[in-house]
Amino acid sequence: MDFQTHLTIRQLRLLKVLGKELNLRRAAEVLNSSQPAVSRSLMEIEAALGARLFERSTRKVTVTPVGRNLIWHAERILGDLEQAQSDFQALSRGAAGGLDVGVLRGFSPAVLADAVTLMNTRMPRIDIRFREGFVEDHVDNLEHGRVDLVLSHLELPSLSKQIVVDPLYEDSIGLLTSRKHPLARRKRVEWREIADYPWVAPPVGTTVRLALERMPLNLSLKKERRPMIEVTAPHFAVAVIRRNHDAIAAMPMQLARWFDAELGAAQCLRMESSLLTWPLYSARLRTRQISDAARLFVDCLKTVAGAQAAARSATA
Repeated sequence: MDFQTHLTIRQLRLLKVLGKELNLRRAAEVLNSSQPAVSRSLMEIEAALGARLFERSTRKVTVTPVGRNLIWHAERILGDLEQAQSDFQALSRGAAGGLDVGVLRGFSPAVLADAVTLMNTRMPRIDIRFREGFVEDHVDNLEHGRVDLVLSHLELPSLSKQIVVDPLYEDSIGLLTSRKHPLARRKRVEWREIADYPWVAPPVGTTVRLALERMPLNLSLKKERRPMIEVTAPHFAVAVIRRNHDAIAAMPMQLARWFDAELGAAQCLRMESSLLTWPLYSARLRTRQISDAARLFVDCLKTVAGAQAAARSATA
């Protein structure tokens, strides 16, 4: 069977929606159709392909291996069409094109902001859309063509062989406190001194949390430790420590310095040493041709990250 001749966009969308919902009634609602019409369309697709894509019973719908593979391709094709529509709308408005970038919440705001400023001087008519999320969201968006680039940390390349990465800078654990914290004005703080304070930290599985759990203090397993508050958004962590003057918030160092030096919202503790560092990357999909805008933005990120690192070394 010639897929290009016989498979329509409408049928690909049906496969994508049904693969997600695994329920004919809910799929029909999403597609603004009826359950009999969805069932009939699915039977037509399977008859044309000569293969069973879903196993249906009165209680549930399950995907066959053949169906799972076809759904994966359908999602990629529809993702590319979404990107084409986005680019078309931007070009129709007179923009040089559109750029969609997935960003880890802990990515350096200073690097991102300066890179955008530099990008605006080099390609002033480009629309840039940032999408925040976790690593798994970024990988899914890359594979389905919803973003051109992802700015993330070391765990991203290991999740997919189809991802190409460019290192931008290295980060480590940063510790933020209220300026009224007992340790806030110390020129140097040792790691053993911070164990008994209440903690505000990212969720389990994040890079910062993993780094905390590998510390010699073993904070996550300390039997007598104070309760930990988990937050995903850094500004919530800052709000907590500004109200609780004994609390310590853990986050990427670049982000902690930004809250301290640029916003004056909290105090970044001067620790004796950094126990663990990790790289941050610009990542893209290997199977998709990189656009001129994406290539230029990566260059802007590298330029800015390098300049900021050199400035910190000069003042250290």
